[in-house]
Amino acid sequence: MMFGISMRGFLAPLLLACGIAAPAQASTVLDFGNTSGQVELGTTGTYGNVRPYTLMVAGQAVNVQVSGWRLNGSTITNAFVGAYSGWGLGVTNRAENGWVPGHAVDDFNGLDFITMRFDQAVILDQIGLKAVSGNDTDARIRFGTATGAFGTGLGLHNANFSALTGMLDPTGFDSLGGSSSRTGTFNPTGLAGNLWVVSPYTGDGSHKYDYFKLKSVAVSLPTPAVPEPGTWLMMLIGFFATGAAMRHRPARQAALA
Repeated sequence: MMFGISMRGFLAPLLLACGIAAPAQASTVLDFGNTSGQVELGTTGTYGNVRPYTLMVAGQAVNVQVSGWRLNGSTITNAFVGAYSGWGLGVTNRAENGWVPGHAVDDFNGLDFITMRFDQAVILDQIGLKAVSGNDTDARIRFGTATGAFGTGLGLHNANFSALTGMLDPTGFDSLGGSSSRTGTFNPTGLAGNLWVVSPYTGDGSHKYDYFKLKSVAVSLPTPAVPEPGTWLMMLIGFFATGAAMRHRPARQAALA
């Protein structure tokens, strides 16, 4: 009888779990406007530099490496990603000299973009953008999977644009706004990847340039997968079979004695 009681107590949460998903993980905001520990804080610097960050997400350390790039036609070249106190990240590409607003993430003199490569798959669902010189802050966000060991780089310098799109999921998100600094939300279904890309949005046909600094992103971890109902059913059958075998074993042993 004691075994039957404990089995019922154990099965109850399993049955409940068949219809209830695990709660979402809490997110952490990574503030790129905090330049503590960062180097090369001017408007120009080393092309191809990488900015490392570490943040705690749901009690777990998550590392990310941030780089700046320029797309000109179909060719990608590395750029300088600058860090600006209170503002966030901007890109100075090889066709610019850091003049204002040329050290922003912009679509003038090619298309600037920022890559964030994480050491594990993460969810981004919020972005903070700082408007530069009263220009638009329309942004395009993509995600995907970077292969190879974390820290080895993406190998995009002088590569064709297809080298990047080959890593990215077809799904993309648009965060559209005016010429004011703002926070935008996206990714309502919680899609995850270890590579995230932010660039100006060029699909509105307005021919108005976008200039912004990437101020922040909200990072969370994917919720551990909950087994499908069929999987739970097989587990329950196994528990019942084990329980029945254990309850009848003493009787068979007594009869043989």
